[in-house]
Amino acid sequence: MTRNSVLTFICLIFSLTSFAQSKSQTQTQDQGTDPTQSFVSPLGLGTGATLSVSSKGTSASAAFERQVISPTVNFWQVAVSGTIDKNGQVLTYSSHDTDAPGFKGKFGIGRSSFIKERPIYTATGGDFLRQAWCRDLLAVVNRTLLTGAASIPKGADCEVAVGLIKSALKASPPTEDKTAALDKQVVGQLDAIASTLTMDQQSAECSSLKDQPTFYQYCPAQLYKSVEEQRKKYPELYTRIVFGQPSKFQWKAWGS
Repeated sequence: MTRNSVLTFICLIFSLTSFAQSKSQTQTQDQGTDPTQSFVSPLGLGTGATLSVSSKGTSASAAFERQVISPTVNFWQVAVSGTIDKNGQVLTYSSHDTDAPGFKGKFGIGRSSFIKERPIYTATGGDFLRQAWCRDLLAVVNRTLLTGAASIPKGADCEVAVGLIKSALKASPPTEDKTAALDKQVVGQLDAIASTLTMDQQSAECSSLKDQPTFYQYCPAQLYKSVEEQRKKYPELYTRIVFGQPSKFQWKAWGS
């Protein structure tokens, strides 16, 4: 185990101890801990890491798991559990069971076929999500056109869809001036970026719509949807854009 991994394990033990000690400040000697306390914290380390700590009654546990890109072992987990005394102190480790009743430690490693770099799927999936986001915004505009709504092909990308909505908006604008002005603003901004539609362009467009909840609700900062979630809404567009998908068959092997 690397030096960073050792430091992680030390932090894990410290988190478990601190978590339980924080309960004791407002409890009497006979109360122990609250019935159930827990938190799970995703950490932005490499492919992914999660720290979780929980307590229930007089038992406490903590676990740290990490996923990494590796040709051999690509995930590991360290977990410990212990008993909390009546003062809310965790007795995490001792060579005598009477000093630390119920203490258990576990270390596991393994390999998963799913944990690997997928550059094509990541890149095309990002393209698809931005196209789907554009279609979501245009759908909001289209609903305001009422009888003059545009008919957009299911597999149409942003550039095609924005052209159809632009024509429909011009032919049959909303009756309310405020709605018509906002629709024109959104369609005009999307029209300017539809042929490229980068992450920066999407971010700038969303920033300009922060005060318009009807549109801003579809921005990633407000509502993030995965590639597979948006696939259900735009299956034809997904098929056109996304490549390099993970196989439906995946395997996982581990030991502890």
